[in-house]
Parts: sequence; C-alpha cells; structure tokens
Amino acid sequence: MTAPILLSFAGVSLCLAACIEYLAQRSNAHGGLALSPSFQEIPGAAMMAQKYVPIIVATLYSMVWSWVDQDVRRMQPWFELSKPQGARGRDSLFLSYPHDFVLFAARKAAKKKHWAVFTSSVMMMVILFVLTPLQPSVMGIRNLVHSEPINLKPTTPTRVSPSTMYSPSRMFDGGSRFAIPAYIIKRFRGSLPLFTTREYALIPFSVEQDDRSRRAGANITAKTTKLWTELNCWPPKFMFVDEKRVRGEGTVDRGAPVTIPAARFTPHQNDQRQPFLFSDDGKCGISAGSRLTHAEPFSLGYISEQAIFHVWSPLPGQATGIRCNTSLAALTSSRLLDQDNTANPVIEISARVCQRLYFQQHFMATISAASSKLYESSLRPVSERLLLNESSPLVGDFEEYLQSLSPYSGNAFDRTKKALGEAMDELHFPGIEFTSLLFRYLLMGTNLSVSDLIDPVQLVYRVDEVRKLLFAISVHYSEAVPDNLYSNDTATVTFPLSGIIVSRFFSALVEALLVLNAVGAIVLLRFCQRSPCCLEFNPSSISRICRLCPADHGLIQHFEKFDFADERILKSLLADQVFRLSCARGEPYLDILATDEEEDLRNDTWSDLSQHRVKDILEKYLPNFFATMLEAFWILINRHFCLLEPFRQLCAGKARPDRTIETTYSAIPPQLAVWRAVKAHHFVLAMLALTTCLANLLGISLGTLVNEKTAVFRYSQRFEPTGAPSFNNQSLLNFHNTRQGQVPVNDTFLLYAQTTSTTTPLPPWTSKDYFFLPHRFEKSVEAAQYTVTTRGFRAQANCTPLHRLSPPPGGQSSECRSSLALAAEEWKNISKTLENPSSGFDNCARELAIPSTLNETGACEFDFVLAWARAKTSCPSFMIARAVNSSQHLPRTTALHCRPLLYTARFNVTVDETGKVNSYQQIYDDEPSFDYPGFNVHRRLLLRYAVDFSNNTEWHGGPTGMNWITLLAALSVSRNGSRDSLDPSKAPPNAAELLPTIEDLYRRGFAIFLGQHPDLFDAARAGESIEGVRQITETRIFLDPTSLVISLVIMSINMVVAIVVYARPAVLVLPRMPVSIASVIAYVAPSRIVADSKETLRDETLSYGRYIGVDGKPHTGIELDPHVTLIEPEARDSTARGLLDSFSGLIRRRKLRP
Repeated sequence: MTAPILLSFAGVSLCLAACIEYLAQRSNAHGGLALSPSFQEIPGAAMMAQKYVPIIVATLYSMVWSWVDQDVRRMQPWFELSKPQGARGRDSLFLSYPHDFVLFAARKAAKKKHWAVFTSSVMMMVILFVLTPLQPSVMGIRNLVHSEPINLKPTTPTRVSPSTMYSPSRMFDGGSRFAIPAYIIKRFRGSLPLFTTREYALIPFSVEQDDRSRRAGANITAKTTKLWTELNCWPPKFMFVDEKRVRGEGTVDRGAPVTIPAARFTPHQNDQRQPFLFSDDGKCGISAGSRLTHAEPFSLGYISEQAIFHVWSPLPGQATGIRCNTSLAALTSSRLLDQDNTANPVIEISARVCQRLYFQQHFMATISAASSKLYESSLRPVSERLLLNESSPLVGDFEEYLQSLSPYSGNAFDRTKKALGEAMDELHFPGIEFTSLLFRYLLMGTNLSVSDLIDPVQLVYRVDEVRKLLFAISVHYSEAVPDNLYSNDTATVTFPLSGIIVSRFFSALVEALLVLNAVGAIVLLRFCQRSPCCLEFNPSSISRICRLCPADHGLIQHFEKFDFADERILKSLLADQVFRLSCARGEPYLDILATDEEEDLRNDTWSDLSQHRVKDILEKYLPNFFATMLEAFWILINRHFCLLEPFRQLCAGKARPDRTIETTYSAIPPQLAVWRAVKAHHFVLAMLALTTCLANLLGISLGTLVNEKTAVFRYSQRFEPTGAPSFNNQSLLNFHNTRQGQVPVNDTFLLYAQTTSTTTPLPPWTSKDYFFLPHRFEKSVEAAQYTVTTRGFRAQANCTPLHRLSPPPGGQSSECRSSLALAAEEWKNISKTLENPSSGFDNCARELAIPSTLNETGACEFDFVLAWARAKTSCPSFMIARAVNSSQHLPRTTALHCRPLLYTARFNVTVDETGKVNSYQQIYDDEPSFDYPGFNVHRRLLLRYAVDFSNNTEWHGGPTGMNWITLLAALSVSRNGSRDSLDPSKAPPNAAELLPTIEDLYRRGFAIFLGQHPDLFDAARAGESIEGVRQITETRIFLDPTSLVISLVIMSINMVVAIVVYARPAVLVLPRMPVSIASVIAYVAPSRIVADSKETLRDETLSYGRYIGVDGKPHTGIELDPHVTLIEPEARDSTARGLLDSFSGLIRRRKLRP
C-alpha cells in the first residue's frame, strides 16, 4: 500500500502493456513472430515462450496484486478507526474484508463507500477473472500468408505473320495442337491446360525462380490478360423455303419454332437435304439444311463465314453486289415430327442468328508457384474490357478451324493423324445428324440428350459453353498469343508461414486492462494517502492487536462480557458503537466513544456484465477461468485455516505464542504462507498453501490445454461389390468376336492421353498398375476417402530382348502361329529387291508390332514381338530399295519378345466418392491364376487388348510412328520432344533399355482396358457386402498431452487435499469465527494477555478454555497457562463442513435481511 509498491505496480503494468503493443505491432508489420516454413520448424524457445510466458507473467502479476489487495482489505478497518470522529463498529471492528469472497468484498465496500477496498477488489476481479484467463488468447500458433515483391520473367510467345495465318498447313497443324487436347479434356474429363478455365484463358506469366517461389504452398500474383468469347444470339426475322417466304406457320421473329410440311422442301439432288434459308435484315440470308430421316430425325447445325467459303449471300430479288454482315453465325435445329405419318411428315425448324464476340481485359490473377494452377476466385479486373477484332490472328485461327473441324487432325505421318477421327466415330449419338463436329464436342462427356437441345435457349447456352471451352484451349496452344509484359514487370509472391500471431483484438483488450490497472493503482494510492492512519506497527497477529487494547481503557470492559458470544450477538450489541484509534499518549490505542448518532446506509445495485464468447475464448478463456475460480476457492479456504490453525493449537493446550497469537499469516497472500506454516508446525495449512500455489500452475496448464487441429478420423462403412472376381464367359466372347483383336480406340486414346499428360484422369477404380473390383457405397456429405479390401488385376508384358528375328524351333499349328514366326516372315520380306532401285540412299526406319495369330475361341496362347529397324537405303513411297550386292545396307534391328501374364492379388484400396484411386496397399502375394473353369481361355483373350497392334509401318524417313505402341514408347522416353527410338538417323534403340517402358505401357493399358469395360466381369452375388472404412478430415479440439498430465495431477492433488481437509475434525468450541477485529478482541479482552501486552511472552504458553479473568469473573477465551481449563468438545465434525455451514448460514441471513 506504500507509494513505492503501488507506483512500481503501475509502472510494471504500463511496461507490460508497452511490451504487448510492441509485439502486436511487430506481428502486424511482419505478419507474425518467429516465422518459419512450417509449424515444426518454429524455434522451441519461441514455442515455449508463447505458450507459457504470458500465463506465467499473468499469474505472478495476479499474485502481486492479491498481496496488495489483502493489505488494503486488512487495513481498511484501521483507516476508519483512525478518523478523528472514529467509526461505528459495523464499519470498522466488524469488517471482515480479508475473509470475504472477492465479489462480496467489492459489493460490501461499494455500499459502505470504502473506495480503497472497492478499487482494489475490482482490480482483483479484473486480474483474476479477465486478465489472467485472457493471456493464452493474446498469442497463438497459426498459419499465415506472407507476401513479397518478385520480378516477372520475360515471356515472348512466337508471333505469326498475317501472310501465313490462313495457310492450310498451319490450320492443319493448329488442329493437332487444339483438337486432340480438347477431345481428351471433354471425353475423359481431363485437366485443363495451365492458365485456362472452361470459360476463358489467361496469357501465361512466370517469375524468376528463387527460394521464395520454391517454398511449399507459394503463390504468385501478377497482372495478366484475360481472353474469352461470348455468343449473342437472337431469332431471325425471315425464313425462306424454295425462295418463298414462310408465313403463318410460326412467329419467326419471336423465336418460336417453325413447322413446315416436308413436302414443301425441294431436296438437293446430291445429298437429299431439305434446304431452307433465313435472314436477319431481309437483304442477306444464310442457307442451311438438314437430312432428316426416320433413323436420324434430329439435326443440329452451326454455320459461320470462312476465308474460302462464304455462307452469307443476297436474298432472291436483291442486288448481287449488296454487302452482307459476314461476322454473324447461325445456329439451326430441326426435327421430324409425326414420324408415323410417312406420307406427309412435318419438320420443325428453329434458328438463331448469333454475333460472335471476343474480349480481352487486364486482370490481377494468382497462381500456384509450384504448379501454375490458377485460383479462379483470385481474379480482379484492373481495366475495362476491350473488343477483339475478328481479323486478329488469334480469333481468325480459331474461327477458321472451328467451322472446318476435321476428324483427321494430327501429325500427317503419325498414328495420331486418324486417331481423333477413329475416336469420334466410336462415339455414338443415335438419332442426331451433325453438320459440324462442334456438336460432338458439345455432347461428349455429358449426359445431354436430344430433348435437352430442342429448346433454342438451351441450344444457344450449350453452344456458347462449348465455344468458350474450345477458345480457351485454342488460346493455350496458339502461336498468336500477345506478350504478357507491362510497364510494371513485378509481381507478388505469397507463401504460407507458421508463426506466433499476436491477436490485435485480444492484445488491445489486455493492454487496456493493464492501463486500467495502472490507473487503478494510482487512484488506490491516492485513496490510501488521503486516509488517516495512527498505526505504528503492522497489526498482523493477535498479540499485536492486544497491544492496541490497553487494559485500563473502557474498550476492554465492553468486550469482557462477550467472550463466549457468537458473531450475531456481538454485532447486535456493539455494531452501532463508535470506536476510534487514538494516538494521544504517544502510542496508538483503541477506545470507545459514547454517541447515539445513527448513520443511514444506502443500498446500491450491482449488475453483472455479460461477455461475448468466441471460439478463442471458449478454448482458452473458460479453462483458465475455471482454474482461477478454483484458485479463489482455495485462497478462501486457506485464509480461514490461517485463522483456525492457531486456535486449534490453543484448544489443545500449552501452545507457544510464536505458533499461535504471534503468527502473521494475514500479512501475506495465503499461497506464500508455506514457510511460516512449516515453522509454526501447521502442516495442514502448509499443505493448503502448496495446493493454492498449484492452483496457479493449474491455470498455466489449463491455459495451454486445448488446441484446435485437423486430423483424419475413421468410421465404419458398408461396401457392396458390383462384380465378382471372375470374368463372364459370354460377355468376353461377344466382346472378342465384335472387336476381333482391335483395341477400342478410346481405350488407346486414354492411354495416349495418360502418356502425354499426367493430369488425364483414369477410369474409376483404376490405377496406373492395377484395376480393382469396383464397389458401391453410400457417399458422405463431407469430402471423404473410402478404404475397402478388394481384388486387383494387373498384366505383365514379360518381355525379353532378341538378338535376331528368327522363327521358333519346332513345328507350329497353322491356327496358332507364334508372333516370333510371324515377325520372322515379315522381316524376311523387307529385304526383297525392287526391280528398279533408286540411285539415292537415305536413312530409313521401320517399326513392327506383331501379335500372335488371332483365335476366336481363345485356344491359342498370346504373345507379341516389337522390333525397330534401321537401314541406309532409298525410301521412295516408304518402300525399301537396295542394290543386290550392297550388303552394307542390310537393315539393323532390335526386338523384344513378350509373353504376357495376368496376376491378381488382394489390396486395401482408398478411393474418393467418384472412385478415383488415391492409394492402395497389397496385403497378399500375387496369384498367377484364378480358381475357376475357363480362366486360361479368358486370360488369352483379355491380354490381347492391353495395347493396339494395328497399322505396322512401312519404311519412313522421319521420326514418325504409325502404330500405337512404338509411338507411345517413343513419347514415354522422349527428352524435350525428341523421338530417338523412331529417328532413322539414330541407331536402333537398345531393347533392354526400352523394356521397362514397354512393361509400363502394357501394364497401364491393361488396367485402362478393364477400367473401361467392367461389364466383362461376372455380377456379384445379391446382397453381398463387406466392411470398410470411411476417412474424413475434420477439425477438432485436442488436448495437449503435457498440459493434460499436469492438469490431471494437480486436480488429483486437489481432490486428495479436499478429502483430507473435509475429514479433519473441526474446532467446535469456538463460538464465532475470528474474522473481524472485534471478534479477536472479544477472545482476549478479559485475559492477562491484554493486561501484560507490553511484556514478552516468549517463555509463556497459552491455551483456549475457561479461566478467571483479571476482573475476577469466569470467561472463555485465550489465556496464559496455568490459568486455563481446556474445554472438551461434545462432538467433532470436519473443518470444511463447518466452514460450508457457516457460509450457507451467511447466505440465508443475507436473503432474510430486509
């Protein structure tokens, strides 16, 4: 309560507030403290500091103030008594602030206008119940995003001159770059190219590589250009059939379909199409038509102007020189109605005139630094959008190819030349006629039907959707993309860091509370300085209080007769008396003044403030609040034991003064009374003091107990297999008889897509090595992973290198010829001499992929040979021609002979809700066969369809491949786009080096084949299901193990101490609790202790009991031995129960008080 203590406390409070503000400012400026790439890399010292230092400092801070608060409460009665006019007993001697709960003390002090106690108690409540529990919420370990500027890397795409923009060769090459990727994306739901979405494309950008951009989770934000297209369509105003305007059959200009009898059409002589013409302005029209039949009663058309083919022309009767708006395109749909009426069917026609718009606009975009993946939600426009001219190379190239979509789009000398056309042909859309392959792109990979496209609005929407996708892909593969360089060639790199984050909200709140405490300490100092005090020593023990009550004063006479009175009687008789602490004779003494003046007391109301609870408060504040409440409870118990332990020894008799009336427990906080209790042999009190100290440690551990983390949780899940681990004989034979050894083009195309792009998804339940038997399961709402034990299938090519191609030894059946025999014959044929050899010699190459003889029943074993040949000869028309005696030109060759095997094993497979395989673990060894009849036949048939063996090449002079497996092998091992295994100028590839590539291709091809055709398996048994696991990533609250152990140990100790205290016998001989000055004085007033208070009691002993006082009358209280007769209690009970009974009685009296 002195100025140095309170001013120091105020200074410490301000320093702590300044430190927190400094840390908050530094955290805000740098994004955090002790920033590290990951949570695990944060320095251990920083982790320990943020976890424990704030709560430890807050605990020490609260302990210091609890000491001040206790002194203020203890000294308030003496301040009142030191007033010149004195104070009534209820406002001085009967005050029990040190032993009141902090909430009750503040309320009582406010009612009595004891502002020092009120200020101290309010500050104690703030520190105990708000400031200390809030400390764990000020700082926390969190992930944050840190940003820094970084330089863009210059990117200058290859520009195309206008003169070569529309060359047929370039248009053809553009299709190979654009059409095949578009097919893979639409057909197999492949991933889009970088900087591309389904609606727009961005001009790519990249940054200079450094440590920042290589960090895990780093993102780049830069300015770029967005390019996209839109289709604005409206109904035509006029429609003509046979040069006659259509009237009355429909409202053309309002977009309603027009119905026309088929008899009105005059079909073209060549293709039997039903032609019609429509116009938007009545001057120019566009001609369209459909070839509707009962087999194809629906037709879709997309027509636009081309560089070499004009579709808009003047209408009949208009001048031939009129200029037409060639920028407009047309969408048409027609269908045959009333198909049963073959004599006079009706055709329904819908048409739309469309304006093709192309835009560019500058945006700020964010991509992943590692993968360049675009975050679409990050796009932010920084300029107005601009309209692109259709004459620009980018738009012209796209529109020219879009109208003339050709299925033969690819390298003219590769297997990819016909691949797209073959794949398109395998896509069946029954009942629909297409005038443009645009609609094949529209329908592939979707569940749309004809009925979805009857509505012209839906048709426009779907065509606009697919145009946007195709344009975005074409931008990525176009050579006409502009530069992405701006005047500010800097970007921003952001990357995640883990660190200590200082909460701005909670730090500001704590700082405000600390400043408030500093102000409160200064205000309290002012109250204390203004309060008179006549004390010359600290009245912290019974013996010191006795020194303030001389026996020759009237005060003692008033208390002598109340030695055995309880608190209620004592207060009813003396509470209204006026007492004063006087200093008239040089030493302070207590005296009683005669007065009848009464004082009116005012009742003030008190209201609790409700607090807003957020997640951090629930996780950090409430556990710490519980600890502080527990600490307050133990402090209350401890203070009562500080009063009772001296009386316990006095009741036992012959107690030493230094262990009873001279103990100064009230001068220090209860948790610091350990050493004094041990010196006084008050071991239970020492145990309680230690328990109160442990309550502070409990606050630290509970403040760090709760943490929020993300973890994977496993739940039980039922799975139903969709197939049995055996192949269906009839399904497999039907498939084999239909395909005749030809692998479905889409299966091979998917293998090609997998080889050229790792982002192309595999079929469900398929990995790059295995196909797993699919299962049905109930899908969860959350993004979950599903793990089930199932059977997997894989094929092994089982290849061995060959030194030369020669037929196998021994005879062979003509029906089951080995691939070795077939390959030897083919190799023999390539050395035949032409009659007119050319005089020119060149490097030539040839690749062979020869399977064994096809057999419809599966009776023949399947094997195949792969060979690569080189020769220096003449290669006109890709046929070999060499001189008869030119042995130096004999072909060189390498070859592999493969005898495939089929294996199966059981796996624990983890898939997502779509069946995509995320991981798998083999739990049993591979099995080379199935235990069911007919397996060997099925094995021979199945292994033929892993890869395509068609189209063996002739001699060629460039690095091209006309069969799939050698082309895929070249693409798999290529470096920087080179195809060394196909290059005639290079030596034949090393067969041993190619062997792992062939094994991988064959294995992946077989897994894809089974994934594409799960119907080849037998059906599963009805009702069969197995137990599996559903794994869900959830954010939950976890308990820190160290803090949990500490908390459990401390709470266990609390329970043991509580049991010991509760079971310990109580002192029932006391008529009242010695919680006030008046109560203490009444215990010693008639005794010789007061009469001889100035003499030393070092060699005396004391007891509590009955005695004859200095006034010659019998009394009960504390007296020197041997004048005391001990009192034997009639019954004993526990101390804690007595305290609780007293507390409950106090509550009842408060309720009954008017």
